[in-house]
Amino acid sequence: MAAPADLLPAVFRQSNEIRARIKQLLGNPRAALGNLEADAATVMDQVRADSYSNIAAKRPEQAARMYPQQARNAPAFNRQLAQQHMDRINEMVLNGMTVWHGSPHKFDKFDMSKIGTGEGAQAYGHGLYFAENPAVANTYQQTAPYLGRHTAQLAQQAQDEAKKLAKPGEDLMAVTQRVLHEKYTANKDPYLRMPLMDAMNNVRELLKPSGGNLYKVDLPDEHIAKMLDWDKPLSGQPHGEKLLAAYKELEATRSGGKVNRDMSKATGREIYEAVRGWEPSQAYASEWFRKQGLPGIRYADQGSRGKDGGTSNFVVFDDSILTIQERNGLGLLNAKPGPILR
Repeated sequence: MAAPADLLPAVFRQSNEIRARIKQLLGNPRAALGNLEADAATVMDQVRADSYSNIAAKRPEQAARMYPQQARNAPAFNRQLAQQHMDRINEMVLNGMTVWHGSPHKFDKFDMSKIGTGEGAQAYGHGLYFAENPAVANTYQQTAPYLGRHTAQLAQQAQDEAKKLAKPGEDLMAVTQRVLHEKYTANKDPYLRMPLMDAMNNVRELLKPSGGNLYKVDLPDEHIAKMLDWDKPLSGQPHGEKLLAAYKELEATRSGGKVNRDMSKATGREIYEAVRGWEPSQAYASEWFRKQGLPGIRYADQGSRGKDGGTSNFVVFDDSILTIQERNGLGLLNAKPGPILR
């Protein structure tokens, strides 16, 4: 149980000063991290200065009733309070976007070299897939690996719609399959029709209850800002001109000096597919973009496509920028270890 605010005025004053200083450094996270250790020491010193003896001197009976254990061990109590404050500062300021990754596998670290082990086709490029919405990642942890994650997401969303349409006593899986069939019939985009067909034909396998692991992951904001937006035209993306120039050079190199394709109006998806067309491998395209300084792809998840706002999914090309914060709700120090996998 935390102490009331009025008992630790110096601690809260110091926390506010730290928050203000770190907010000024948000444009340079490394600098903020560099100062964190000194800030933590400052808070610790301030808490010790406002020691339990001073609190007890102000309200001895109340302090003894509220904190009998702390009364016997005041220094440990003060250290605990200081750590709680620093944990809140870390969570508030220093982390980037929290994203989620679901997998039937248990591991302690992401590894790009493991991609493709039983995953099936990756609809939005070669890389490590993450969701801003944890409900989306939840579908991934129950995916039949050979069918692919995007297919599982389509099946889950169809089931959510089927729950609203199903009549009492009607087979929910049959209604889900009907919803998928209607989507497949109405959709003319061959890029999406294949996973819709897979979801329709394997809906029971995709949606059966199964175990799995849900990972909470830190994806730094500075890298998100550099990602290729899958749906937007390159002309509206900060790295658009650089990519167009690099693609012209690629095409000229591969075609003997000729540049035949005009990519000036291309979207992120179109330029990714164009690069991929030079090699029979998605891995080649992702590595090409990584070398251009783009660490991944950002695209709207299925529930947000065609809408303003909403949540995004991410495909990351560089495993070194990711930090696992939790697995199944536990920090990795408290979770049972697993191998290094995707």
